Amino acid sequence: MLTLTSKTLSKQNHSNVTNYRVKKARPRPFHLVRPREPVASCNCVATTEISKIENVTEAILALPLPRFNMPRFALAAALLALFVAAISGEGTTKEPGKDEISSCEALKNAEYKIAFFLNEITFETNFTGAEINLLKWYNDWARQQKVVTENFQTGRLLLGYDNNYVVLPYEAGKLSGSGRATFFDAHDNETVSINGYKRSEGEVNFTSKAIKVDCEVDPAEVTSFHDIVFAGKKRIDLNTNKDAVDIDSNIIYTKGNHFDLKNWISVKGENGTKKLIGVVDGRQILRTQCPSKTEASYVNIDCSREPCKKSASIRPPDEEDLLYCYCFSVDGCDIAYGPKGLFDTILVIPKEPITKPVLLTITVPPTNQGITVTGGELMVNEGANATDGTDSNSTTAVEPAAETTKKKPTVKNPAILIASSTICGIVIVGTLVGLTIYCVVAHKREEELEKEKESSSATSREAASQGLRKRTSV
Repeated sequence: MLTLTSKTLSKQNHSNVTNYRVKKARPRPFHLVRPREPVASCNCVATTEISKIENVTEAILALPLPRFNMPRFALAAALLALFVAAISGEGTTKEPGKDEISSCEALKNAEYKIAFFLNEITFETNFTGAEINLLKWYNDWARQQKVVTENFQTGRLLLGYDNNYVVLPYEAGKLSGSGRATFFDAHDNETVSINGYKRSEGEVNFTSKAIKVDCEVDPAEVTSFHDIVFAGKKRIDLNTNKDAVDIDSNIIYTKGNHFDLKNWISVKGENGTKKLIGVVDGRQILRTQCPSKTEASYVNIDCSREPCKKSASIRPPDEEDLLYCYCFSVDGCDIAYGPKGLFDTILVIPKEPITKPVLLTITVPPTNQGITVTGGELMVNEGANATDGTDSNSTTAVEPAAETTKKKPTVKNPAILIASSTICGIVIVGTLVGLTIYCVVAHKREEELEKEKESSSATSREAASQGLRKRTSV
């Protein structure tokens, strides 16, 4: 018979307990990476999304998730960092032209000149980026030159080829009263009577004799192309100084449109408060009616001595209490302003002269289709009548010779660019947020599995210990 002593039993019990020991797995440390401060430029989107991660995590803990070969906390941290970077980058993406030079600075750098015609004198100056007060410009000049005048004649200036220019003079308005009660009243109607025109060569200076022409037209709608002036229903051939005949069928004109001499197209003006009065280098010159920007509006009449002894107050129309001016702008930059009548239009002169285009020499039969342009983009318009160079229903167009055709660069809409960038950013951010949440949840689920295993092992050890104690006691 085998007898177990207490010493032997104690040793055996110790051995059995040792066999049931389970090595504990160290929990893996996990730290959610967060930015120190919310990024102001992204409207705190990153902070908001990160704060939502923990709440969303608790809601989807039950999802079945695959196991990763690499530590999940490392992948989660990397994706979260990428997500924060994407958010910050999206919020600080530069909008087209946002941080670039202003439109006024761009016009200044392009070295454009501003010009107008008044009382047989052409005024011309470089655009410096600041809005020009045309009336002050004239009054200062009249005082310096000791000018004396009894009427005011303005004119529509047109840009020509190779530093040539055209002006169509007309009466700006009338003077009434006497002494200090002298007033200037601008012409009543939009249309004016034009009785002639002058040409200049090499500079904006008109010394030649006026060539007679009779037409009723809105001076803001007068335009020219290929040495042909379109003034209402009148077509003037500058080469023959007669009415234009046999106009090239490639040239299609519509009332209110303006030709872009450099890009060989004609641009349609938009209906609204902004009136298109010209196009230069693809840039639209717009005119709007605006309140007078000066408290005292007067024009010098007699400056034979210093100070000027006589001036005329510019008064508004009878039905108006407030004097309005014309404000001129290019690409959203206000370039000049002045009272109606004296300054109905201005001319913007580019730095480089424009060369006259060579059109197709092959006779093109009249068709029922005309190539038209809206806002500078070529398109086909049905029902255009090209037989006399006039289209009463469509915008206008010019088709240059094939060998000299200039392809105008496509200008993308800044709003479309911003919208596309925003959509792409949202897609990227959404993907990164999803991946980050997925990894965070996977890590927490893995931690729970480890805890369950550890708890199960502890339970097994406890059960084994209790069983051993029972056998020992028996």
